[in-house]
Amino acid sequence: MSNLHDVLTGCDDLRGCMVAGYDDDDVNRAFSRIHDACGLRLVCVWETFDAFGVGGNSDFYVDTDDRLHYLGGDLWQWLNGDPEDADVPITPGTPASWIGSRADAALDPDWDDGFHNLAIADREE
Repeated sequence: MSNLHDVLTGCDDLRGCMVAGYDDDDVNRAFSRIHDACGLRLVCVWETFDAFGVGGNSDFYVDTDDRLHYLGGDLWQWLNGDPEDADVPITPGTPASWIGSRADAALDPDWDDGFHNLAIADREE
């Protein structure tokens, strides 16, 4: 990857895109664009999935070779922070900085949408 501007070309409008919250569609839109721009697969792991969709608490992770890594760097704050707040990073940092320590479990969700959303408890069973 050359420099951050080249890698995330066309993603500047994602800064603060989740400040008012997010759902699975928002996650797929933002994470698909980031994946297309830099090749890194991000996922949102939700607490539950049922007839109404995903729900409960959620966290963002980086998926590398079917192994989850905690999200590091400035990406979470860049996506979820208020763009008017001076403490919100102007850039999300380099994609390499987003790969935090390995999560406790391998990628084996009870449900996934085939894109960027996973759930650890499928309540439809």
